[in-house]
Amino acid sequence: MKRRRLYHNHKTVIFVLLFLVLLVFAAFFGVKYIREKTGTKVYVGDVYVVQSAEDLANSVMDRLGYTEMTKLTAQQSGNYYALPMSILQDAAVYTGKTASALQEVAVFRIGNDKDREIISQAVDDRVKAYLSAQNSLNADVQNSDKPYYLETRGDFVVLIFGTPYEKVSAVFQNFAEENNASLNTESIKN
Repeated sequence: MKRRRLYHNHKTVIFVLLFLVLLVFAAFFGVKYIREKTGTKVYVGDVYVVQSAEDLANSVMDRLGYTEMTKLTAQQSGNYYALPMSILQDAAVYTGKTASALQEVAVFRIGNDKDREIISQAVDDRVKAYLSAQNSLNADVQNSDKPYYLETRGDFVVLIFGTPYEKVSAVFQNFAEENNASLNTESIKN
């Protein structure tokens, strides 16, 4: 009887060890897959826990206190950023106007390396046009603040106009910390 119990305990210990080894491999290859897909070094804490560009845009607008924003249709966004409809399937572009400045939030989800290049060029063109317009409107006023925020993180490209860079950067830092905590909580639950 003791011999049989000892044999079953051995099986259980081996099974648990194999399961733990498989979990470690899954975690390693999951991060490796993300890293290969995006082409950049990505750590689990750098990946936002959002399902779409729309979710990320809404979360950012809530945190920045943007109200009364107008969502552009895919057609309008395509005209605004000169992007093909295939890229705009998972994109969110919002515009609004306050008394002091234009507010704009644009979030694009990157599907592949070709899309990354196209989106990067479109966003660069939009930033140049915005800066040119700002310089011509405010030629007599020198503004030391960076008038836009641009970030590529994971599968998302985010461009924000109308809020000082430092404020948006702090919001994204806080957002990343919350998502990191959320990811850690999810892994503890599972």
